[in-house]
Amino acid sequence: MHGHSLGHENMQRKGGAYIQRVFSAYYQEEKDIGKVSVLTSLAAELGLDEMEFKQALETRRYQEAHQKALHHAYYESGVRAVPTYIIGNQMLQGFHRNEAIEKAIQKELDTSDLSKTEGKSCGMDDDCL
Repeated sequence: MHGHSLGHENMQRKGGAYIQRVFSAYYQEEKDIGKVSVLTSLAAELGLDEMEFKQALETRRYQEAHQKALHHAYYESGVRAVPTYIIGNQMLQGFHRNEAIEKAIQKELDTSDLSKTEGKSCGMDDDCL
């Protein structure tokens, strides 16, 4: 069980990189991401344990957690499209031009009192500022 928890932690750390790799494989390389063999190969490229990853897919080990996350996103957060950006009280769903995203960020910066902000800001790869 200890090895499993370490593998899960490793996957959590590399989740953002894995998602980007899957998108790249599908959209740029035209790989069939519906195949377990393709997904496990992509995971191995990122240093994840290929056999453990394959077993997790085949046994649907994280299905319940995934369903809970989808429920939260859809019913509690109102996410209806990918990508979705939540900037302050604004929600941008689907693809937007950089200018629209920059405008939303600037609007938030103009209306927020950032001096009251505490804590760190973390990216997808756990790089925190």
